Amino acid sequence: MAKSHFPAPFSNSSNIKKIRENRLAQFYACWDTVSATYKSEFEQADLSKGLVARVVEHYIEDRTALVNRYRITGRIQRHKVAGLMTSSIMRYRPARKIGPDMSGLTPFRGNEQFAILHGLAICSEGQSQREIDKWIKRKNFKTWFKDFAYHLNRNYTAEGLVMIYETFCLCHIPVSLRNAGD
Repeated sequence: MAKSHFPAPFSNSSNIKKIRENRLAQFYACWDTVSATYKSEFEQADLSKGLVARVVEHYIEDRTALVNRYRITGRIQRHKVAGLMTSSIMRYRPARKIGPDMSGLTPFRGNEQFAILHGLAICSEGQSQREIDKWIKRKNFKTWFKDFAYHLNRNYTAEGLVMIYETFCLCHIPVSLRNAGD
């Protein structure tokens, strides 16, 4: 039997378990930060734990497909993690708002804001708060953010979102392009 020229598919279960744990931990930490920082917008909002688990599992499936498609060995870059996670968040929309009459949880637009901020948090891992504040306070950041949120309600692909984060990193966090994420 001839030896294959292609690497074996990514399937190391201990790596997947660690990635799952890391993604869940960062997801909840980011949610806590965002919901505390933007209290008025996230008031009476909560996460569906079942949908969060689906987000992370879908991310792992997309990550595995990306690694196999492009024959990536080792870890993938942070902007790729950010794009795949943003796509998964928007697919499942795990943030829910409690109705005014406490009637139940309904999806709300905070998913877009959270997905973008979560992606930026992934891209900026290891950066000082001063550096993060510098690009968030730029006068064109709000326009970029609103345009990105609008884009998330249109047609997009996970790889298109990867490119948005990669471009953002090229302009604002070039060091993150050299550092691996998952």
